Amino acid sequence: LIGKTAYDVLPQKIAEDFQRTSRQVLDEGNENVVPEYAMPDKNGNQIVISVVRVPYRDSNGKIIGMVGAGIDITAIKMAANLNADLLKENRTLTHGLYKAQEEERSHLARELHDELGQWLTAIQAEAQVIFNSTGGQSKIQDSAQSISKSASSVHEVIRGMLRHLRPSML
Repeated sequence: LIGKTAYDVLPQKIAEDFQRTSRQVLDEGNENVVPEYAMPDKNGNQIVISVVRVPYRDSNGKIIGMVGAGIDITAIKMAANLNADLLKENRTLTHGLYKAQEEERSHLARELHDELGQWLTAIQAEAQVIFNSTGGQSKIQDSAQSISKSASSVHEVIRGMLRHLRPSML
């Protein structure tokens, strides 16, 4: 690069920007940091560089020049973009997993409620019919009451399972 101008090594627009910001560093005495600067390389491929320019001062503090460095961060930028894409894909997959879990929980809750709930209600109703038609036979009435209580207990267990499958927050 010795003996070449920005216009010799950079595209016109980028060279103009380089010259303008370099002039600012020299005139104002402030450093200039460009964390990401996209530009084409000599083959026309897009690269990303990070550029830092600082004024160079003599022992009296007078600006006598400028020191700068540019680092090709294309690989780092590509890795960061890939990481962002993978993170987005991970979030999508996690969302899909939670959605599938909720659908399965909902399906199980419906099955427990609709199928088992109806059968248990039918068992309780039949136990009541048996109880009412025994004509005072205490052994049969006791058995019918026991069947009804057991069905009620199973019904309560199912209600608890339904609460766990479909918490009220959901």
